[in-house]
Amino acid sequence: MKQLLTICSFLFLLLICCCTACTKKELNTTRAFYYWKSTETKLSTPEQEALQQLQTAKLYVKFFEVEPDSVQKAIATVKTQLHIHSVAIPKEIVPTIFIRNELWKNVDVAFCTALSEKIIRLCEAMHKAHFPNTTYEELQIDCDWTPSTKELYFELLKALKAKSKKRISCTLRLYPYKYPHKMGVPPVDRAMLMCYNLIGPLENLNKNSILDLTELKPYLNNKKAYPLPLDIALPIFFWLHLYQNERFVGLITPKDSSIKNLLTQKSELWYQFNCDTVIGDYYLRKGDRAKYEKISAALLQDAIKILRKNLIFKDDYTIALFHLEEANLKQYHHETINNFFTAFNF
Repeated sequence: MKQLLTICSFLFLLLICCCTACTKKELNTTRAFYYWKSTETKLSTPEQEALQQLQTAKLYVKFFEVEPDSVQKAIATVKTQLHIHSVAIPKEIVPTIFIRNELWKNVDVAFCTALSEKIIRLCEAMHKAHFPNTTYEELQIDCDWTPSTKELYFELLKALKAKSKKRISCTLRLYPYKYPHKMGVPPVDRAMLMCYNLIGPLENLNKNSILDLTELKPYLNNKKAYPLPLDIALPIFFWLHLYQNERFVGLITPKDSSIKNLLTQKSELWYQFNCDTVIGDYYLRKGDRAKYEKISAALLQDAIKILRKNLIFKDDYTIALFHLEEANLKQYHHETINNFFTAFNF
C-alpha cells in the first residue's frame, strides 16, 4: 500500500510538471528598427520595402538631442525633420531622445523636472506634426550614464514617467547590465540592451569596435535575470575609420558599399585607398588607410546565439536593428534580415 501511494504521488507530481510545461507562456517578438538619420526628409523605396516586407511593427525615431550649453542649460537641438505619411511607416512610433552624459554636471533636481516637461512637450508636438497616423505609447531615453551621474539621470526618468503617462524605456549598455549593483537600475518600464559598440573606435586597432564576440562574451557568461524587462538592439551598420600618415583623421559612414571599389584589402579589417578621392569633407590620397568595420550575417548570428543562451526574457520583447538606412540594408538579403528576427523565437 505504501509503495502504491509513493507511485501515485510521483505520477501526480509528474502530471503537475507536464501541465506547467504545457501552459508556459509563449513569448512574442516585436520587430523594430531604429531611424537615426538627422537630415533626410523621406524614406527611400528600399527602406519602405524593408519595413513592409519584414513586417516591422515599431520604429524608434531619434526626435532630437539634448546637449549642455556654457551655462549648463539644456538645449534641445531638433534634428529630425520627417514628414512621412507613407503606408510603410509602422503603426507604433517611439520617440527616442539622445542625452549627452555631460549634461548632468552642475545641475539639480529642479533642472531635471524642467527638462522632463520640455522633452514631453517637444515629443508630443513632433509626433502630432510628423506621424499623425501612428500611436505614441512609449518614450525612450538614450544616455550612457555613469555612477556619478546616475542620481540626476534617474530623477529625469522618474519625472518623465510621472508626467508623460507613457511607457518609459531607456538604453542599457552591457556594463550596467552586468553590474547593476554598481551602476544602478534605471526607474523605467523597460530597458533596451545595446549589443554593439562594446569598445571605443580607437581602443583596439585589431578588433571590430562595432561587435566583437570576445568582448561580448564576458558580459553574458552566466544566465541571470535583469531587474527590468529587456528588449534587444543589434547592429547592421558599417563605417570606415580614416588614417593619413598613420594618424586617425575621421570616421565616415558611406552612403553605399561601392566605396570598396576604391579600396584594396590588406588584412581582415584594414584597407588601403588605391587612388586619390574625396569623400565628404575628407580628401584622401592613394596609400591612405581605412579600417572598414561591418557586421557579417554569420557574426550577428553567432552573437544572437550567445544572447539567447544567457538572457532571460520576462515577457514579450522587441528586437530592434540599428539602423534603418538604405546602405545598411543593401548588405543583406531580406531573408537574411528576417533570420535575425526569427533567431530569437523561443
